Amino acid sequence: GPYSRFQAATPGKLQVREKDGTIRTLVDGSSPSPASSNLVDVNAPEVSYDGKRIVFAGLPAGNYAKSQPRQQPGAWRIYAIDVDGKNLAELTHSDRNISFAQFGGASKTGSVAKYDDTDPVFLPDGRIAFSSTRWPSIAEYQDVQTTNLFVMNADGSGMHRITAERSGADRPIVDPATGKIVFFRWWRNMRNARNEMDTIQDTTNPNEGYAAKDGLVA
Repeated sequence: GPYSRFQAATPGKLQVREKDGTIRTLVDGSSPSPASSNLVDVNAPEVSYDGKRIVFAGLPAGNYAKSQPRQQPGAWRIYAIDVDGKNLAELTHSDRNISFAQFGGASKTGSVAKYDDTDPVFLPDGRIAFSSTRWPSIAEYQDVQTTNLFVMNADGSGMHRITAERSGADRPIVDPATGKIVFFRWWRNMRNARNEMDTIQDTTNPNEGYAAKDGLVA
């Protein structure tokens, strides 16, 4: 799951390797500026089908903790840029407006109140699919935020969620034969099935209840 995938590793650069081996920088995270949307890190670039546009995840300048697992910056967003470095555009924004009342203490800053967008991919019809923690949910394991897949138009409009995973839907790609989205599904069920239906008390931690009950490891 998203245990450490959103950690900042600044500075990052979005670069193109030309056919002759030369390197051309489109976004330089070591020199953030308003012209580059103040981006300091980039990730997961994907080229459009016509070869004219690149979509990627970008992280603007900010005070982000490093080397701390399960800490999400809450600032990774999806950007697009022409292959010649022009027309940089932010496609997703920090504009979610929802109530977190049902989450109690988990709604505090650093938990479901933050969200990150990553791993964009162009679809054959020109739309963009990406993975995001913007649908507030906590995974079943390690208390990390749940990722799900979203789809939007090339300009960022018409965004909608297409999965409802309990733990994670990550790294979408397109099957070239069918045009369907293939993705990694992180799934963990700690209640493993047993061959026996007997009840086993948890003798190590009596207050925890059962070690097994009704055919499941509890």
